[in-house]
Amino acid sequence: KNVLEVGTSIGYSGLWLAAGLLQTNGRLHTLDASAQRQAEALQHFEQAGIGHLVTCHCGDALALIEQLKTQGQAFDLVFIDAAKKEYWAYIQALLPAIPAGGLIVADNTYSHSDQLGDFLAGMADLDRHTLDTSLIDHAPGCHGLLIARKR
Repeated sequence: KNVLEVGTSIGYSGLWLAAGLLQTNGRLHTLDASAQRQAEALQHFEQAGIGHLVTCHCGDALALIEQLKTQGQAFDLVFIDAAKKEYWAYIQALLPAIPAGGLIVADNTYSHSDQLGDFLAGMADLDRHTLDTSLIDHAPGCHGLLIARKR
């Protein structure tokens, strides 16, 4: 019901995430450092008739995550497609805000694996204790997707 997207860009992924929230009357919080990209994304959300489900937050993702946590936000689904070298920091900041059964989806885990060493190692360690994790499309020519459910 409450979804966080780290990395809005022009809103393509956010459109799909928010469309799924129409049935649950949920909320998408989407974070991006670029005000220009977020303005374009917001136009796309409005044109698709889902703007009322989306809150755009512009700035440093880690700082925004801390603000959302301070406001008591928890997220049933987190989708990460932002600064690859920050993926692990995002997870560390977000884990307390994801309830048991919550999902984490991280994009580009194969195509950018050279930048995601800390993230992939950290997720493998968490997989033993905190998460059930699957890697999807981890083959040449694929972007790769990590999906994890918090225990």
